Amino acid sequence: MQTQHDESIKIAVVYYSYNRSDKTKISLPKILEYRKDLPLYIFCDGPKTQSDKEVSKVVNYVETTCSGQKKINATFRTTNLGLAVNVITGVNQIFKEGYDAVVVLEDDCIPKKDFFNFMITALNFYKKNDKVMHVSGFGIPLKNMPTEDSYVTPYPCSWGWGTWKENWEACNFNDGDYYSMILTNHELKDYFDWSGKSFSSFLDLQLNEKVNSWLIRWYAHIFKSKGVCVWSTISKIENKGFDGTGEHKVRFDRFNQKNDEIKGKFDFKNDLNFNINIIKEFRRFFMGPKYIDKLKTVIYIYTGLIFDKFKDHSSYYKND
Repeated sequence: MQTQHDESIKIAVVYYSYNRSDKTKISLPKILEYRKDLPLYIFCDGPKTQSDKEVSKVVNYVETTCSGQKKINATFRTTNLGLAVNVITGVNQIFKEGYDAVVVLEDDCIPKKDFFNFMITALNFYKKNDKVMHVSGFGIPLKNMPTEDSYVTPYPCSWGWGTWKENWEACNFNDGDYYSMILTNHELKDYFDWSGKSFSSFLDLQLNEKVNSWLIRWYAHIFKSKGVCVWSTISKIENKGFDGTGEHKVRFDRFNQKNDEIKGKFDFKNDLNFNINIIKEFRRFFMGPKYIDKLKTVIYIYTGLIFDKFKDHSSYYKND
């Protein structure tokens, strides 16, 4: 186990903002306060129309707030790339500049005081573990919380996350043939949906160009590589995006924890076996498109009861 920082890898913080100045005014100051002297790269997406005044508000706030701050590089897009392109190209740029790992936040993700401590420690601890491909500082409100500081699942989280250069640069974000294979191979699709029944539906939307998501493509790469994702048990992020704004217009908050516990040190383990009981609960937060799946999730959230047929697919992740 590791309980202290090992500063042997170069880590950069990457922050994405667009047209929500209210969110930026909450999240950016916290990042500046807690980032532990890590270099910060800011990417503000450009306006969709010339009259988009909210984008200008964000740009002005970022410029004013970061003036005089050390180790900050801000990029203001002149055109609107969209979140997926902005994230992919931004992280690509950081790795080309020589960093080994990144910690990524969007404007609606408010880091808690120990978020960067958690991320730095995890990224250093798992840096040589090829199985771990993604670290999440966010934690969902499981009814039966594990006692460890973290646990592993197949699925990555986009709210306060990190990864390493080798993993990211190996990802083909245009792997359409493989996406089709997942969706047409019943067994593979079942494995893909093991930790959440919504994932294949999300991938289908991506393949048919009804959404443009870097996250579902990143998950497909992790899945193809039989990698795992580390999640914080106690969330180090508060997500303020459940108000109908943002890319996906989500209004129902079933994800944020009501827990403000702050820790100074973290223990991480090399035991990467899935806790089946955690996966059972975890998948209820990522419900499928059918009404019955939504009903099961509501029942779980209010009672903790799980009515679900569940198969153990952990064997898929064993080394061949």
